[in-house]
Amino acid sequence: MPGSVSRDAGIGQGRRGRNATADRALDILLMFDDDRLVLSAADVATRLGVARSTALRYLQSLTGNGFLEEDDGSGFRLGPRVVDLARLARKGVGLSDLARPVMRGLVKRTGMPALLTRRTGGTVVCLERVDAGTSLRLSCERGEVLAINA
Repeated sequence: MPGSVSRDAGIGQGRRGRNATADRALDILLMFDDDRLVLSAADVATRLGVARSTALRYLQSLTGNGFLEEDDGSGFRLGPRVVDLARLARKGVGLSDLARPVMRGLVKRTGMPALLTRRTGGTVVCLERVDAGTSLRLSCERGEVLAINA
């Protein structure tokens, strides 16, 4: 799909029941990363290969549903609904609750921080972290997606 920012370009083309509008909304959400925390309508239009007015309609729909919020007129940033979904996803895994006491024990015995991640395709998601209170700090935040070699 020309102009698409899908990370798996070509996968699923030809799947029945695809919804172009939903795909575009997801493409917009996937445009955000550590280096791009705010997007303008012009940025979105360019990356999607659509008119600015079309991009603005997508952005307004995402904003109206809490997935995005306006950033003082400079563009759009992720909204509270994304945080809610991340919390629910983390809660649904359940692994953190089981691992946290073990991780605390490891930290107590070793004096080193502990990190729990889950592989998802070619990336890992930080599920839980326990700091040791030493100068050695973990740079991974809960919910952060990292390259698998990180």
